Amino acid sequence: MPKLDFKLVNPSKGFLHPGTFLKKFDYTDDNERQYVRQVAKLAQSHQARIHLLAGAANVPHGFLALSVSRLQDQPCIVIDYLFTSKPYRGLKFQELGDTKISEYLVDFAIKTATEIDGKVPIRYVALAPAHDNLIPFYEKWGFKSLDKTEWMYLRI
Repeated sequence: MPKLDFKLVNPSKGFLHPGTFLKKFDYTDDNERQYVRQVAKLAQSHQARIHLLAGAANVPHGFLALSVSRLQDQPCIVIDYLFTSKPYRGLKFQELGDTKISEYLVDFAIKTATEIDGKVPIRYVALAPAHDNLIPFYEKWGFKSLDKTEWMYLRI
């Protein structure tokens, strides 16, 4: 596997233009493609920040979109979307500590929230899983379901 470097991509009209951004990844279906389009638009309008994981020759392998919001009237970091391009799903990378891209990105989100909490109060990392089959993955990280909602949270 090629060596990966974690790069923060700031929203820009070029790279994050939904049409351009969509071409950077491989998808399972059109639903994934449409959701990535929505996330790219959030980033363009400065409502989310995309953190891109790219390998050799800056080939994107996946990304994490984060924003700031409130959950139960408490400040939180929201994982708006976590995406691994189809060819890299399920693969573990030695350069990432023998973890999958999705695991690496969740860990990055938690560490980012913890770092921010050291400067300004953040109570939770929150997310709404794209599919119910992702709930066990997030539960392994300590996320809990918020009663009667689609949201999950991890207390910082």
